[in-house]
Amino acid sequence: MSAALILLVVVAVIAGGIFALWSPAQKWFAAAPHTLSVIQHKLSGIILAIPGLVALKVAAEYHRHGKPLVEFLSASTAKRFAPRKRSSKSAGATVVA
Repeated sequence: MSAALILLVVVAVIAGGIFALWSPAQKWFAAAPHTLSVIQHKLSGIILAIPGLVALKVAAEYHRHGKPLVEFLSASTAKRFAPRKRSSKSAGATVVA
């Protein structure tokens, strides 16, 4: 008899939880498309920056091991991350405040 009472209480708690969460869950599901578009918009800048960050990581790894960047990176990417040589004009320049 006590097992039936425990089972009845467990079923009642589960049913009460479903009943309590039914209305908020419907609101969450109804708002999901808008919420996902907002999240996608907010993450778009980060997503667009990922290829540049990966290229920077690769460049740092090759620099750390002493290998030239052009062994692995494409020519345009290697130009972006290769150390720039100072011109004789800018080497002796001074900043005046």
